[in-house]
Amino acid sequence: NLFGTCLAGPIGRKVDTLPRLTTMRTISCLIQNSSVAAAAILIVVAFHLQISYYCNETLFFVFMTLVTLLGIVSTLSSSATKMIMERDWIVVLSNTTLTI
Repeated sequence: NLFGTCLAGPIGRKVDTLPRLTTMRTISCLIQNSSVAAAAILIVVAFHLQISYYCNETLFFVFMTLVTLLGIVSTLSSSATKMIMERDWIVVLSNTTLTI
């Protein structure tokens, strides 16, 4: 989770400058789901090519590297979505009056 640690600050600053609902829809629907779908397709293609002997070790390594990078993109977009949701809940909770 090194990428999450290194990029959480810049992602949070970028998320703060954008409209929340549009950003959440874009990040969660488009980026996160697309990266997961692309990684799944790459895994299927890589194993299909490996079974049919059209794939050497280098090409298989490239496929798995791309799958890992897509997983990182998915994790970072998930973190951004969580930041958006948490910040919205803090605003909602701070605007309510609690009686104890």
